[in-house]
Amino acid sequence: MEKNGNSTIFNALLHNWGIEVLLCVWFIFVLFPQGPGITFDSVSFIEIGKNLFSTGNYAHTGPNGLEFASERFPLYTLLIAPLNGNTIGLFICQSVLFIGSLLVFRRFLKTAHAPKYFLLFFGFYVFIANYYSVWTESLYGLLMLLIINQIQKESGKKAIKYIAVLLVLLCLTRLVGIVIGGALTLAYFIKKKPKSALITLLAVLLTVGFWVLYGKLVHDSQARFIHYNPISTLNWLAMPRSIGSFLLPPSANDSIRIILGCLLCVLPALFIFLQWSKRESIRLIEWFLVIHFYAYIVFIWVSIALIDACIPVEFRTLFPLYLNLLALLVVYQTTPLFTAVFKSKIKYILPKILILLLIYNGYETLSLRNNGTGYNSAQWDDFKFKEEIKLTDASVVFTNDQAAVNYCANYGQHLKLLNEKYNLHSLIKNESYQETYDETIASIASNPKTKIIWVRNGITQDIYPSYEELKADPRLKVIYDDWLCLILESAD
Repeated sequence: MEKNGNSTIFNALLHNWGIEVLLCVWFIFVLFPQGPGITFDSVSFIEIGKNLFSTGNYAHTGPNGLEFASERFPLYTLLIAPLNGNTIGLFICQSVLFIGSLLVFRRFLKTAHAPKYFLLFFGFYVFIANYYSVWTESLYGLLMLLIINQIQKESGKKAIKYIAVLLVLLCLTRLVGIVIGGALTLAYFIKKKPKSALITLLAVLLTVGFWVLYGKLVHDSQARFIHYNPISTLNWLAMPRSIGSFLLPPSANDSIRIILGCLLCVLPALFIFLQWSKRESIRLIEWFLVIHFYAYIVFIWVSIALIDACIPVEFRTLFPLYLNLLALLVVYQTTPLFTAVFKSKIKYILPKILILLLIYNGYETLSLRNNGTGYNSAQWDDFKFKEEIKLTDASVVFTNDQAAVNYCANYGQHLKLLNEKYNLHSLIKNESYQETYDETIASIASNPKTKIIWVRNGITQDIYPSYEELKADPRLKVIYDDWLCLILESAD
């Protein structure tokens, strides 16, 4: 009898939690050998944490040394700061954020009376990849899902208090929290809830305003300057292509992803139009998700055009859109727009499609597991330059990639950026490049303990002096060269 009782409990757990357990095991399996991923931003977060605990300063390496990290909103950095860059600690942190997001989304499905097969999206490449690396997207995703779940409940004074607190935390994680705040404010106004709209707006403005003013007034630091950057054709195409990655991994055919992305872009507007044409009541959650979807796309275009021309339109940048689309799909299948017969057909077909997409995404996800990403990827592990950078004896190091050198040298070098041919954010040509480059070489000649460490970086390859230029400069002597890394000192 006891054996049968245990078997019944196990079967019940498997039925109720089987998908969740499998997804958690899949994520940890992917994360284990190479992860968590460490990229340029990750190094900055870890460095800020180290400086915060050692000196009390919220600082990271800027173009000319340590400076207040005004562009790094503090919540995620404070979360990982106690870990001090420990790999096991970061592994646990990213796993907890993934599992937490999965459980919150499970709760959202229950609140929306939606089937559990929507959980399978968390096994897709773009979802795994955004929790895989030490990025703010992982914490942002958890907080965004908590907000969506609260909006779905749409119940009284307590809900708006929880939402206001979550918005403060969201805006302390990433600047794009203002898009959620703005979209929700507008949705509240449409639903004739001005008090809730005002609370939402104040929560966002006061939080972002505090951080920006603190950086400017106390540290005289400004995250970005406004300047116009024309949006390239490549960026216009990158938006629908990357939205298409919601279902298909980035390795999938570009044309198919662009078509799929265009169709997904139309869905929110089509949903609202159908609701309006059939005179169905549009709920707060529906208004919010549709407004946020288009507002986020506009926000990305405005950011590229006025703040940073190098913002990549890729799966990481568009992660809030993926969460938005996922929530929209959940809301769609619960709407009274569709007949019971149509819904039953969807419930029969959609799980099978999702399983096929999960398998297709799995090939790319396995590649991520085997190769990793960023500075601790398998590709970098094949080279010996990490140890060379760590052993480099220098009072000052000029580099094209401060994060890579910081990470390999365990944040022990005094770093300065090499001279820019083009401004990294505006892509405006530096007319005085050759003059300032010559001054840098002269300063290296005057100080024997000054070195250049050049690391291959596709993002900045046209911004700083190239591998070929530095090797060919007769005023410099090569100390180490393995194609991926080049270390030089003065030839004099």
